[in-house]
Amino acid sequence: MIATSTAISLCSALIAAMSAFFAWRNSTVAGKKLQVDAMLAFGRETSTLEFRNAVRKVMTLTFSSSAEFSTHVRSLEPAAEAELTDQILLVTQFFDKIGFLVRKGHVDRNLVRAAYGVYIVEVWQHIKPILSESMHVGSDVYPNNLKWIAEDTMKTVKPYSEMQRAAIAAKFARIDDGTATDADRTFG
Repeated sequence: MIATSTAISLCSALIAAMSAFFAWRNSTVAGKKLQVDAMLAFGRETSTLEFRNAVRKVMTLTFSSSAEFSTHVRSLEPAAEAELTDQILLVTQFFDKIGFLVRKGHVDRNLVRAAYGVYIVEVWQHIKPILSESMHVGSDVYPNNLKWIAEDTMKTVKPYSEMQRAAIAAKFARIDDGTATDADRTFG
């Protein structure tokens, strides 16, 4: 009788351990699938012509302050001003969203660094100077997650050198004048 109850207890413990293992394995698999799905969604979003053009525009901004940027924006035609604002928001919100997902642990930071690291750093380098003084860190409109992921990414990924920036500018010029190759038109 004691041997039977011991055997039943051992079987119960084994079943509980197996259940816990399979639950852990399923959650790990589901978590990895969720990360892959997120990265694929990011890829679809970054492959649109609208996004690529917005990144191009943001990476050519060379303002040293929000006042200098505001003066430039006021000099634009209303349609050009709206387009520039929309492009900046599109890129900023995209990378802010990625920062949020990484910060909350929904997407692995190493995956994001490998896929978008230099872009995160470069976008932050170009966006940071034009943020309005009224947009303080912590406010609802400030890209806190972009700031966080850029600072985190800069620990391992360095901004472009001047030579790399010149190569990018040449690539953008080829796109603008119609002499671009398929490789010039890719996000990376």
